[in-house]
Amino acid sequence: MEQNLLELEKRVTYLEKYVDELNEVVIEQSRMLARLKNEFKIIRDKQVISPADPSRPANEKPPHY
Repeated sequence: MEQNLLELEKRVTYLEKYVDELNEVVIEQSRMLARLKNEFKIIRDKQVISPADPSRPANEKPPHY
């Protein structure tokens, strides 16, 4: 009986450590996702060019001409 209890305690200790490691991975991935979302927003915002954008030539022909 005592041997079974010791074995269960070992397993619980192992699983607690494993859960803590997985939690750290989830936290890091969450941080990375937040950074990537921010970078994507910056890139997307740079891609949007409004018609009133002064950097575009006023008489620019469409690409099919």
